[in-house]
Amino acid sequence: ADYTDLIDPLSLDEAYLDVTEDRLGLGSARAIAEDIRRRIREECRLTASAGVSYCKFIAKLASDHRKPDGLCVITPEKGPEFVASLPVARFHGVGPVTAKKMERLGILTGADLRDWSLPALQAKFGSSADWYWRIARGIDEREVKPDRPYKSVSAERTFDEDLRDPDRLT
Repeated sequence: ADYTDLIDPLSLDEAYLDVTEDRLGLGSARAIAEDIRRRIREECRLTASAGVSYCKFIAKLASDHRKPDGLCVITPEKGPEFVASLPVARFHGVGPVTAKKMERLGILTGADLRDWSLPALQAKFGSSADWYWRIARGIDEREVKPDRPYKSVSAERTFDEDLRDPDRLT
């Protein structure tokens, strides 16, 4: 939150940030990502990966591309070719079942997916076809939405010390 108010959480340890406004004057999205990673390392003693790009889909792929402790920047000029080079099984929104279906159809990479027309994808994937057609071309116009409602909330309580005796656990 020191860097932007536009934070869209993905999970406990992952979020999209829109840093179009350079609040701290660091000069670039890359510099902001480097500073965030530095602070995580210094303050939490943890590694962090960051993906910097022009859209959420490619930023996620870029972050995953340099795990566990890296930074990957994908510019708009390089976005479509970056997507084309990757296996579709790595795409956010393509689960294991869909990846297997795509594999049976000869769609192994983003380039393979990009070769399919929208009507052909619609015939095979229905309402998801538009998403697949767009991401294969590096197109994702979803905005970073900071006020998204939470889908779940959890809490837990733990014992003061670890229990190892099975009888005490019941």
